Amino acid sequence: LPLANGVVQMTTFLAIIFGTALCGVFKQELGGAESRLWQISAACVGVAVIGTATSLLVRRTRVAEPGLAFQLESLAIDQPTLRMLRDDRTLLGALLATVLFWFLGGICLPTVNAFGKEQLGLGDRSTSLMTACIGFGIAVGCVVAGLASRHRIRFGLVRLGAWGMAVMFGLLALLPSAGLSSDQSSIAGGALLTLLGMSAGVFAVPLQTFLQTRPPSKQKGRMIATMNVCTWIGILLSAGFYGFCSKLFTTGGISNTFYVTAALILPVALLYRPADQLLTSAHTAEE
Repeated sequence: LPLANGVVQMTTFLAIIFGTALCGVFKQELGGAESRLWQISAACVGVAVIGTATSLLVRRTRVAEPGLAFQLESLAIDQPTLRMLRDDRTLLGALLATVLFWFLGGICLPTVNAFGKEQLGLGDRSTSLMTACIGFGIAVGCVVAGLASRHRIRFGLVRLGAWGMAVMFGLLALLPSAGLSSDQSSIAGGALLTLLGMSAGVFAVPLQTFLQTRPPSKQKGRMIATMNVCTWIGILLSAGFYGFCSKLFTTGGISNTFYVTAALILPVALLYRPADQLLTSAHTAEE
């Protein structure tokens, strides 16, 4: 299961990061012609149609609770799930760490974009290529985490990933003061973002696997739904937080936002210490 999650996380993040990176490439290819941006939008619609058609091929699974009645609270987080999270602090901690991860991701992407264009003086294409380095790093990190986990959920990988993210964020914040040329900064930034992505992949896979396997079979679907609701709340909040940072660091440079993200992930590296979990055949069978 950890290896499968590594592959799923890898492909998910590749789609997100490279989709973001291609925007800059396509925009530069259009030569700034705003009237032709519909071509990029049409490509996005095409991808959405292909994705929808592909989803129809997914195998149907057994319904966990066929007689469960719909309740209004099901649109958010229902009471049984809230009680489960209240009683299982390890599960709650994994959920909060996952939300923090996506919150930081929502801050990181626009920060890297502004960082490349405003502070390093890069064009749309070069900035997008630098952003793509995150995706490459995440792909490697997810596979490494899946292989390293084997049949266990190794929370030590989460701490290792958190340390890596904190260090890379800190080094990215220091990059403008290193006295490098624009080309040198682009190369150094790409290398740091690749390592940041690797750390992020290592961080994410054990948490995702734990959130899938920890709840009882009747609660698994609701737990995954809860995770998705909470992570999207984190992503929405990250937009406002990035806007706040962009106003706060108008004089010192947007790279100072990386200091903030480093500080936010540091408590996970220092304090997040649940015991590793052995994955039994029952976990795999339930999936």
